[in-house]
Amino acid sequence: MPHRHRRTWSWIAVAGLVAVLSPALPASATSTPAPPVSCTEEERAADLARERDRVLPALERVRTVRNWAQLGLLAASGWGALGHGFVSFDGAGVAIARTDSPLSGSHVVIPLPVGEKPLLPLNMPDLVFYAPNPESGTVTHPHSPDFPYTLVGWGYWDGYNLERHPTGRGPVCLTRRDWHVHERGIHDFATFGFVPVPPRESFQGESSGADPVPPLALLRDPGIVHKRAWNTHLWLTPDASTVTPAFANPYQRIRGQDLRYGQWFFQPPSR
Repeated sequence: MPHRHRRTWSWIAVAGLVAVLSPALPASATSTPAPPVSCTEEERAADLARERDRVLPALERVRTVRNWAQLGLLAASGWGALGHGFVSFDGAGVAIARTDSPLSGSHVVIPLPVGEKPLLPLNMPDLVFYAPNPESGTVTHPHSPDFPYTLVGWGYWDGYNLERHPTGRGPVCLTRRDWHVHERGIHDFATFGFVPVPPRESFQGESSGADPVPPLALLRDPGIVHKRAWNTHLWLTPDASTVTPAFANPYQRIRGQDLRYGQWFFQPPSR
């Protein structure tokens, strides 16, 4: 037991150093503009099933993460940025972003052997969601992992634009209602949570939120800054035969911190 604690705190120390030295990644758009696709219900169902078939094989070895070694295997697969540490969010779980995503500004990067870099195709998800051990009592603690973790879904990001939802990230049949807006703000170092810093606008969602966060806000809440972004979340069905778009997992209760829909995230204005 003492040996495990030493290993845990050594990992946290390394991760903390990476967090301090790593610059914020730019929140630039990642999709290729294309006209929205109008799909029938049958076409949409087939599209979502193809998404499952395309992504799940890349995560087959880490559908369950039981220990630190398997967490490292996930990082080696391409998803290694813990934007909120090990904090689990209500209805979503722990979010682990692509290490190379232009929108994945994060506090903690799971360390890999020197010289090793994961090679992840650009069309793969920007983040994956894992449900923590449901019997754990520390699911909202950023420094305490809650093994075993179970893969429950994944998601995509893109730069926010009021006039147009993304058409080059994720399934092609996604509509505007399948996307949500993640507010501009700060992933603060104090709590590993989120401090929204909305831009000045006449209604929520009017601005792209691409302007820099005011320096005083960052002085008050030091952390990693990101601009407004589109988010979509795709959840594995109980039989893992397909995925379903929804903000929160519709199939299982996942304990964690409130995601504060309406403040941290909000529904985009209609167009």
